[in-house]
Amino acid sequence: MSVQATRLPSDDEAVRLREYLGVLRRRKWWIISITFVALAAAVLYAQRSTPIFEASSNVQATQTVLLNNGAAQGLSMQTESQAVTSEPVTKCAAVLMANSTFRADPSNPAIEVDKLCDAEILAKTALPPGLDRNVSVTNPPQSTVLRIAFDSPQKAVAHAGAEAFGFA
Repeated sequence: MSVQATRLPSDDEAVRLREYLGVLRRRKWWIISITFVALAAAVLYAQRSTPIFEASSNVQATQTVLLNNGAAQGLSMQTESQAVTSEPVTKCAAVLMANSTFRADPSNPAIEVDKLCDAEILAKTALPPGLDRNVSVTNPPQSTVLRIAFDSPQKAVAHAGAEAFGFA
């Protein structure tokens, strides 16, 4: 038969524990009040904050550039990613987002992106300030697909923005 030894708390440890518990008992209403105020502030913040919607579209990059010597140069996905937020593409996306037919149904075959984003129209279009801050482009490694995401407080605008930058 074996006897298992258990260690009893020393007097110092018991005194410290009683002191901590005593402080908690004396300050319990302060602790409860502070916890309640922090919880109420968090709930109020969550209710008053504006939700941000994010929509995304995927674009397959397929164009190969032919060099002067006739050789083909592969895609540079970094260049393609940067092109999505370039000035002409951002202007074209702004034109598309302003078009009510496009906003209603971006995949509508009646929408002629080439005509809406004609060079003359884009030359007359002012670059919308901050529009490019709402768009982000990611490219998974070893892939020719660009994921274009657009965020906005309005769900319909987020969807139209992601589609517009994808089409532009």
